[in-house]
Parts: sequence; C-alpha cells; structure tokens
Amino acid sequence: MDDTFFTGYRKNILNSVEILQSILIPYLKEDEYFWGFKQAKRRDDDIAIVNAGMLVRFEVGTNVIQHIALAFGGMAPTTVMARTTASSLIGHPWNEDVVQEASKTLIEDLPLAPGAPGGMIEFRRSLTLSFFFKFYMIVQEKLNLKLPFIKPLPKNYQSATKVYHRGVPKSTQLSQIVPADQSDYDLVGKPIPHVSGMKQASGEAVYVDDMPKFENELYLALVLSTRAHAKILKINPTEALQQEGVVDFVSAKDLTKEQNKVGCIIHDETVFADEKVTCIGHVIGAIVAKDQGTAQRAAKMVKVEYEDISPIVVTIQDAIKHSSYYNDWIRNMKNGDVEKGFSESDHILEGEMYLGGQEHFYLETQATVALPKLEDGEMEIFCSTQNPAEIQFLTAEVLGLPANRIVVRTKRMGGGFGGKETRAMVLALPVAVAAKK
Repeated sequence: MDDTFFTGYRKNILNSVEILQSILIPYLKEDEYFWGFKQAKRRDDDIAIVNAGMLVRFEVGTNVIQHIALAFGGMAPTTVMARTTASSLIGHPWNEDVVQEASKTLIEDLPLAPGAPGGMIEFRRSLTLSFFFKFYMIVQEKLNLKLPFIKPLPKNYQSATKVYHRGVPKSTQLSQIVPADQSDYDLVGKPIPHVSGMKQASGEAVYVDDMPKFENELYLALVLSTRAHAKILKINPTEALQQEGVVDFVSAKDLTKEQNKVGCIIHDETVFADEKVTCIGHVIGAIVAKDQGTAQRAAKMVKVEYEDISPIVVTIQDAIKHSSYYNDWIRNMKNGDVEKGFSESDHILEGEMYLGGQEHFYLETQATVALPKLEDGEMEIFCSTQNPAEIQFLTAEVLGLPANRIVVRTKRMGGGFGGKETRAMVLALPVAVAAKK
C-alpha cells in the first residue's frame, strides 16, 4: 500500500465491486528498522500537520543501506514516497553523510507550493527534514548496540531519540471544609457540580440532533455561494428537484423584499441572497428532502450562474488598495498628546502584525428543528443558539407573524463561545421559512 494505492483525496485504486479484505503487516527482518513520526497541534486525538513512516534495511552485519523507503503524509492530497531520496541513499553507509544527502533531495521529492492548502509551508517542509534526522539518530543508536565499529551518538543528541510517554492523568478538586450543620441550601464554600454534568459525562444528555424524529420530518441542506462578490444571474434547481426524496427548494423568491432583510442590529443581511452574493458561503437557497443524505446531495446539484463584481475586497490590503472604507464608522483611540509623545521618545519601533481569524470550536454544530403548529401559523423552534429571544423576533419578522406565536426552545448547547450568539439565524431562519411553506 504505497503512493500508487491512493489516486486522490479519499480515493484509491479499488474498483466499485472490490473490497479490501485484509492488510498484511510483515515482521521486521534482521538488520531492518522501522519508525513512524507525527507532528500535530496537540499530542492526542488530532490530525497530523505532517506524518511519516520510514524503513531501512542494511546488508547483513554492516551499516550499508540495502533498501530504504520514506513515506510522508501532509505534503500532498495523498501519501508521498520520497523515491529520489531513497534511490540516492542505497549503497551508502549509515553516517552523517546520509543526512546531508537526504536533506538535498527531500526538498525535491516533497515540493509544496506557497499557496498549498493547510498553509505553514516552511514549517511543513522543515518537518520532513527533522523527521529524517530523528530517524537517522534512532537507527544509529540501535546500530551502536549491535555493531562494535559504530560510534555512539553524542550526548546532546541522545534525548531526541527518546519516545514521549504521557503519565497517568490525575486531577484534584479542592473545596472548603464547611460546618456539618450548614444548611443544604447554603452553597457557600461547597463544590457545586454542573446541573447537566452527570448526563454529559455519561452521554445521556440530549442535544438537538439527539431528539427523536417527528412524524413526516424533513431535512434542510443549504445551497451556499462559491463566489466572494458576484451578481446572481440564474438559479436553476431543476436537476435537484428531480431527485427521488427531494420535496422542495426555497430561496429569496419565497419571501418579500422586507421579509428577506435581517440583521442582528441593522437589517443589512438577507435570509437568502437576492440579486448578489457578498461572501463565499452566502446562503442562496435550501433543499428540503426526506433525509439528510438526499438533501445534501441535491443541494450540490443546484446550478447557480454568477457574474463577478469587481473589485473583490477580501483582505485589509485589498480594502486599502481600492479605498474601501466605512467612512461613517471611524473610531480613534487616543490618550494624551500622541505626536508629542513620539517626538520626545528615545526609540520608536515600527512594524506590522497580521492576525488570522479563529473559528469557534464547539463540538455541537449549528442545529435547528422547526415544528409548525396547527393554529394561527404558530411555530415551535428547537435551536442550538445562545440568543433564543433574537431567533424568536427575527423568525417572527421573516414569517410575518407576531412574536408571541413563535416559541424558541434551547435546552442545552454543546459549546457556543459567542459563535451561536447571532449566527444561529443563518440556519434557523431558512429552516423556519421551509417549515412554514
């Protein structure tokens, strides 16, 4: 199972009628050594930034390389074998010259374009060299135990060959010692468990996606913009609507201009993109189907024709270049005479700092269930939101109903951190529109 087995991201050479029945992992032979490496953002339960598997076999009783295989992940959509490096090392003795030779050819074997997905280009390329150097030291240490003519590693290198083992985790919770006669309702000084703590720890806690399905329940999948700034010329859901199990397609045409206007403070957003999109991921419409898989597949079949609008302002540099400013939203933070302070300073440091966005990392993603009632257009909404009142008022406006006919329930959330304060409406409102229709 080398680099020829995988033909693309999540694709391999198996035909649709074939299955992988077994995988044979052979025992190492004498004079053969294998090691694996992985670098991730945290030690446990994380996707690797770069990983590697390396194997070397020596001629019997020597340190001369007879065969070597170097496989890397995270450097391309599939596993990459450093074949040029491997072939250049065969016949070489295992010494520091091997490291120098591999350092030259690994860069050629594992090219990574500046704009490659995942970023951290220089770091990922340096990891490949670091992994090989570590493999060299581990094998050198093992050869030293077997072959008398192999010199031991320098002491300052030896720590790099040690395998990290996490100790058994321990935790302690300290609380005050309260008087024995302190009332049960007097909580001062007592350890107070979270109300849902036991249910969450045992897996019994019910979230929106855990709720039993309602009779005739349908699933909604969003159709999202693939352009950052463009006019919508045409939306064609015909192919999607022809799929078995698809019930309907909803978009801006199902709402009036006023109903389609929403926003947390200023109504400058839309439930569904109308006439143009202003970002990648802008909600254009939604497919309603009998199950999740059908809805998501059909959503990808909705054809949207665009006409790009220039300029496309994505970065701060783009905004400066095209003089795209909020002129009515200027904020100056100033304390004292700034100009005088600079003129009297002994040293002035100048520079630029770039900060990327940090997505909220909650385990429960956005989820909404809308349940139409039988009387007066009433709607009951189960929503994973930090602001149920806002969802109630916005839903009422979009559906053209009094707010008291909209009931929003939020039992618990699997994390929020502000990410579900306002953006829950992106899903909740299309669901409500589809449910009413």
